Amino acid sequence: MAKKAGFEDRLAELEQIVASLEDGELSLEQAVEHYQKGIKLHRELRGHLERMEKRIEQLTADDRLVDLDDGDPATEDED
Repeated sequence: MAKKAGFEDRLAELEQIVASLEDGELSLEQAVEHYQKGIKLHRELRGHLERMEKRIEQLTADDRLVDLDDGDPATEDED
């Protein structure tokens, strides 16, 4: 079973695609194929970054709740 490329590998691939497009040595057909693959990679990478950002926000929010639970009377249970 093939291992899915990691974020850094896909980013490096996108950078290579951009460099080849900027180089101007590709035929029109090759350029369009590279562009299409680049757009796909860009969307995947952006989605991955958005998911990681949400995870960080959740972790940060969880940390704030833990800090509040360490002595804030507003968060203590009332009996």
